[in-house]
Order: sequence, then structure tokens, then C-alpha cells
Amino acid sequence: MASRKTRSSTAKASTEKPVESPKTTKVSKSTKSTKPNKTSKTSKNVVEDSKPEAPKSTNSNMINDEEVVQAINIKDKAIENAVSALSKWNKKQQETSAKKNLFDEDDEEIPVYLQVTANKYLSKSNVLKPRMITVPHPIHDLDDARVCIFVKDDLLDEESAARIEILKENELKNLAQIITVKDLKTKYNAYEKRRQLLSEYDIFLTDSSIANMIPKLLGKIFFESSKLPLTISVTENKKLSVDKFVKNFQKALNSIGFILPMGINMGFRLGMLGQDINNMKENIHAIARFLERFNIRLIQLKLTDSPSLPIYINKKIFTEDDVLKTDDTQNDGNRLNDIPLSIYAEGLKELGLDEEEANQIFGRKRKSDQLKDDSKTTTTKKSKN
Repeated sequence: MASRKTRSSTAKASTEKPVESPKTTKVSKSTKSTKPNKTSKTSKNVVEDSKPEAPKSTNSNMINDEEVVQAINIKDKAIENAVSALSKWNKKQQETSAKKNLFDEDDEEIPVYLQVTANKYLSKSNVLKPRMITVPHPIHDLDDARVCIFVKDDLLDEESAARIEILKENELKNLAQIITVKDLKTKYNAYEKRRQLLSEYDIFLTDSSIANMIPKLLGKIFFESSKLPLTISVTENKKLSVDKFVKNFQKALNSIGFILPMGINMGFRLGMLGQDINNMKENIHAIARFLERFNIRLIQLKLTDSPSLPIYINKKIFTEDDVLKTDDTQNDGNRLNDIPLSIYAEGLKELGLDEEEANQIFGRKRKSDQLKDDSKTTTTKKSKN
């Protein structure tokens, strides 16, 4: 039986700004000529299978609108077939597993992931700051989900703490724990304590004022898992704003966290395999709209240990701007001819030359070697005399 794991395929490295693709300029030029009352081909392709767009957020680490590089049209049928195949694979693994557990896991307990492969690096640098995409449906069961938030020391006074306790009955019902930086440095300094902390809660949030400290305090055990601590703003004028806290808390519950890597692979946790298929499709379409700003080659669905099943393939893996132009090729060749060649390189170059050209090259080399040998002989004779 496939073991239940909470490790996601999220890439470790991230950044604030995604890489601009060379094709972005071309797309923006074509959209200028589009009439206001007509829908362009690009937007038409996206609308075919996409659901209504998720609400936009104004949070600082939420995704901002950017120009579309390519339209990503994921068919609903492809998602349904992939989910059905993964469910059958999971049941077969449970039946044939050599290690039988007392209670078999059903689809509601098996996490499912979205794997993305791009044609180019998604980021220019490594920044371990998780970002969020707002989706139409939460990926956690909010009836049971437990949330832990990390805040700076002395952020809560008696009045705000009392108000938060009251709000736990309604707006903040999922808030289970508030941990300060001091507690992270003392109570959760040991690796075993941090691992225990990771297993106790379903969602982790971070006060934006201490976001830069969190990777060092939590360690890679958190950032290699699917429970990335999402950053939210909870203060105004360096003091806790309960209203802002509640607003951004709710936004985080309806978002998917990820790290934009300095690489071509990226992963998203979509929730559990047994969730409503329509909810999963709408969330995937919301992620696809975000991915349209990159040059994406492949999108796949998978379980923790299952094969990856493709739901979108981009057959065009490069653009015209990626092809080296003829003039550039000739210039590179001229620069290479100016570099002195070693004996081995000259031998390789002979393979591309006719006999006369090869003799000229090696003739000069042999003459140079002969002069060096004559000089060594003369020096030896003088030393003997």
C-alpha cells in the first residue's frame, strides 16, 4: 500500500520576479491592435475549458497580473481521465502491497500534486519566500484544518489577544496556535521538535515582518514539505491590526502556496485525490492562468509515489528568438579562428580541412617545434663546454 506522505515536489529555490520570456514583447504588440469589443484568439482558447477566474488579491506576496506568453488550454476530459487513472493505480497498489496496514487509506487521504515543466528557468535567483495563488476552492477541509501562525515578539497585547480569542468562534475558527520568534528559537530549536510541530498543524502562516527570518528558524524540513509557511501581513504602523489579520488569514486559506524555483520544474499541492472533481478542475484552471506568463512545456498530475500523467503538452518547445541567427553564427566562427589552437585541437580541425590546408597548419607547427629542439640542443652543448 502506498504510504501516505506529505512531502510535495515543490522546488526549493524561488524568487520574487519571474523570468521574462522573449516572446512577451511579441504578444503585447499583437494585443494592441485588437479591438475592444472582440476577443483575441489567445483569450478564446483559454476560455474554452476554463472556469470563472478566481478573485484577485492585493496581498504583497500574491501574484500580480503580467502579460501572457502562451495560452494554456487544459481540457477537462484530460483532468478527469488522469484522476480516474491515479485512483485506479492507488487501489491496485493497496491490493498488491506487501505491507498491509490495519486500516487502508481511501482517496480522501491521498494527496495529489500538479507538476509543471518549463522550457526555460522560471526564476533568475534563489529566494525562499513562498508565494500564493488564490483558487476558487480551498485545498484543505476547513472544518478540521488547524492553522499555526508565526509572529514577532510582543506583537499581541492583552486587548488584541482577547479579541482574537473571541474571533476564534467564527472568522478565526481554524487558528489553533500562535508562536513567537522567541519560542521558535528556544522551544523548537531541536530538529525533533520542529518535525513534531510540522505534523501537528495543516497550514502554517508567517507575519510578513519576520518572513526573512523564517527559513533559518524552521530549516529545510519545512521548505521540503508541502506545508510551506505562507506570508501574510498582519500589522499597520508596526502594530497588530486584527481586522487586517482576519482578512489576510481568510485569503491564505483559499490559496495554494509554492516557491518559484531557479530551474524548470515546479510543483503545486492540489489537495486530496477524493475531493470533488469539479473543484479540482477549477483550481487547476486558476493555476494554468498564472502559468500563462511562462513558456511551459508540460503539466502533469501525480500522487506521492505514482507515475506522472500528462494533462497538457506544448509541442512548440522553442521560439524564433531562441534560434541562433546566421550572422551571429558567422561572427562566432570568426572569433574562434582568432584563438590559438593546441596540438589536439589542430588535429581535430584537420578533419574539416583539405590536405593542402592541413599541411599548412601542421607545417608551421612542425617548423616551430624544430626551432625549439635546435635551441635546446645549442643550450646543451654550451653547458657541456
